[in-house]
Amino acid sequence: MRTVYSALFPGAITTITNIDLNGNNVLVNSFDSTLTNASNWKTNLGYGTYTSAKARANGNVATDSTMVGAISVGQANIYGHLNTGPSGSPTIGNNGYVGPLPQNGRGIQPGYVSDDMNMAFPSVVLPDGAINWQVIPANRVITASGNYYTMNINGGLTINAPYVTIYVDGYISLSGQQAITVGTNTSRVSLYVRGPSISATGNATINNLTQNAGTLGIYGLPSLTSINFGGNAAYTGTIYAPQARFSFGGGGNNDYDFVGALVAYDCTLNGHANFHYDESLKRNGPGIGYIPFSWKEITGN
Repeated sequence: MRTVYSALFPGAITTITNIDLNGNNVLVNSFDSTLTNASNWKTNLGYGTYTSAKARANGNVATDSTMVGAISVGQANIYGHLNTGPSGSPTIGNNGYVGPLPQNGRGIQPGYVSDDMNMAFPSVVLPDGAINWQVIPANRVITASGNYYTMNINGGLTINAPYVTIYVDGYISLSGQQAITVGTNTSRVSLYVRGPSISATGNATINNLTQNAGTLGIYGLPSLTSINFGGNAAYTGTIYAPQARFSFGGGGNNDYDFVGALVAYDCTLNGHANFHYDESLKRNGPGIGYIPFSWKEITGN
């Protein structure tokens, strides 16, 4: 049997069931934060951020669904590949596009769709002892590395420490100008969310200071079933929540709507939304492990 290593974030959007990109201004593309020629390089930080001038066409969109219409492209521009489960297929609107950069024409370009999706979606497991972690400071500013606990995140939170893990026993809700801010001195923040929902609306932002997806990861426990971004909300990081229904109802013109990668139960985009996949997540991000790729059956006489 041959096996291959499966990255936790192999593309921009990965789901268990259907993907519906029915907004009129939906864009999915990619960049690479570790390459100077594929990002807006920040010498002082040692990584690059997304810029449309160096965008690439590896913004892959994939689902395990085997249904006809498993991915509904609508009028979106997808600069990358589509992949469904066996016998699944996409649909596309008259002005939709799936293919390479620079764009030439409309529709799904030859070689940019397949039906051999092969990915495992293990449920998130809460780290041992999380219920007894130290409570986040009352001023909502974390300045020391460590493990923290909070009932909910309902408003602003600032993290200025190299390594932080937070167990959110309830929900996350941000609105207006509220933000979860991650400082540029931070190497990694992991949020384990147990509550039923994550919501960011208005001009709420999450990790919009660093614009480095590798610094923030949200992991949804099986009880997290709804993630909703709306208005001009912006998110930079990764989200792994295989039981959550993800929706993005953006209505503004924010070029940094979602920078990083998403794994969810399903995905619906019903307005303006930009997804910029950081290709370095496939190489340097977390992985699921090795999964079967091919095998040879041996039968007895």
